Amino acid sequence: MDVNKDFLDQLAIGFERCGFPWQDVFGSRKKIGFGVSGGADSMALLYSSILLRGRSFKTNGADFVVVSINHNIRSKEESLGDCLFVRDFCERFPGIDFILADLGLGKVEQEAQLRGRGIEEAARFLRY
Repeated sequence: MDVNKDFLDQLAIGFERCGFPWQDVFGSRKKIGFGVSGGADSMALLYSSILLRGRSFKTNGADFVVVSINHNIRSKEESLGDCLFVRDFCERFPGIDFILADLGLGKVEQEAQLRGRGIEEAARFLRY
């Protein structure tokens, strides 16, 4: 049994069940956006989507646009490091554009105070 093939088949089924017509979208010349933090979940979804696109559409598949956000709420090395990890990963594959969005030092904390909410909620609000 080809585990990779089985996994990609299950991913395709999952996309369909969520109402995402992956064959139409991945096979088009459209651009598909991915928000990628560098964490296991978002990296797994991105990599699996790259594999599925490559398996199904050797040429002329959709381009991917990956956005990673530096919230600047951890140390500079950690926060920027995650974004650069995602950038370096994306550079290994054709048909992927990378965008780094930097919220600026103190922006999330300022938004949290303005909204009277916590840091995580403010980061989510700004990210969306």
